[in-house]
Amino acid sequence: MPTAVALEPGKADELWIKDARLEEISGPAFVFGVENNPRNEVNMERVSRRGVPVFVALRDSGKHFTAPAASYLVKTFSHGLHYSDIGAVPRIRTLFDAAPLAVAALWKAGTGSMMNDVRFLGGHGTPKPDGSLVFLRPANGSGKR
Repeated sequence: MPTAVALEPGKADELWIKDARLEEISGPAFVFGVENNPRNEVNMERVSRRGVPVFVALRDSGKHFTAPAASYLVKTFSHGLHYSDIGAVPRIRTLFDAAPLAVAALWKAGTGSMMNDVRFLGGHGTPKPDGSLVFLRPANGSGKR
């Protein structure tokens, strides 16, 4: 698939995505423009990716937000008006916080999220009644503990 979501050219829009997973997208997963319009609001949290080399492409400026690894988690992507303080004048900013899944597993993402399930990260072991795993060996298969 070349693109998952392309917002209409020349128009400001609002997009909110949370706890999503995208795989095998050859082009930018998200494309939007008019990035200097204060009405543009694009926000995403906890979006896992595999085989998605370009997360976001900004149509007007040509700027790309790229993958830090083949499989990664976008903890936060936020584009739009941001306030540094309650009384501050807002300014248009883009925040992009992403990490390879091995590092992303260390982030605390809230109860019940996919990041609290080690099986999502490729964990192997013996299941316990509470849904957690007792690891028999590291996931890298080295056999060392």
